[in-house]
Amino acid sequence: MPDGGSDRIVLYTASQNPTAVHEALTKHVFNWCGDRLRILVPDIGGGFGMKGYLYPEDAIAIYFAEYLHRPVRWTASRSDEFAGSAHARDQLTDGALALDREGRILALRVKSRTNLGAYPTPAGPLIATTLGSKVITNVYDIPCVDIEAQGLLTHTQPTAPYRGAGRPEAIFLIERLMDKAAAQIGIDRIELRRRNLISPRQMPYRTPTGEVYDSGGFEAVLDRALHESDWTGFEVRRAESAMKGRLRGQGFAMFVEWTGAHAYTENVDISIRADGTIEVVSATQPMG
Repeated sequence: MPDGGSDRIVLYTASQNPTAVHEALTKHVFNWCGDRLRILVPDIGGGFGMKGYLYPEDAIAIYFAEYLHRPVRWTASRSDEFAGSAHARDQLTDGALALDREGRILALRVKSRTNLGAYPTPAGPLIATTLGSKVITNVYDIPCVDIEAQGLLTHTQPTAPYRGAGRPEAIFLIERLMDKAAAQIGIDRIELRRRNLISPRQMPYRTPTGEVYDSGGFEAVLDRALHESDWTGFEVRRAESAMKGRLRGQGFAMFVEWTGAHAYTENVDISIRADGTIEVVSATQPMG
């Protein structure tokens, strides 16, 4: 909508990354100076990566607001969301582990083929080439990794970050490989994981893909999870479920997540008022 009598446009949008959206609109869509556009973000309820970049409707609403000199609103229907929003999790991956006689991992090989859709989104190729590889070794001490990532253009809706952005795919792969390896060499799956955990004395630990873990007590987390879940009591629970005609399964997975993506640079304004209160203004907002 136009901002009063000025030529500035105010965009209200449910974006989790307003800084990047502002830059894309002003620099690459309209060729405006930064002050010409103001973006305000309400409580968006949840981002999950899907609201992390520019959508065409944002630019269309701005264009017509300026052209008509009046507020313009775009509201998507549920069908619009399914058809126009980014999709995700369209990936085929093959993986293999090499282990020594004691069950310690020597190497990991991964080959991924990712559907990017009809055209790449700003972050779509990162899922195939970067984000998954950042966590592919997970909490395990894997000295050697060979990764081949391939992005494919198809006739489908573009893919992009959507709840996890590459990490769930990578963790699913390594954890399935751990289960398969344990079954193949005849060792308990928890014990195989325990033998390959990165230990606290190895911190700071650099993975083969260049990520640095500054700390982590992974074996303590493992023990706590086994205790809290009553892991050894599963057979009793399964028998109780069977008596009721129900099936019960048991799965286990570990995961390490990074923080601080260093994706964009933005300012944070801090004001100390006369009454002693402190006001912090940032483009970062809660995600729900």
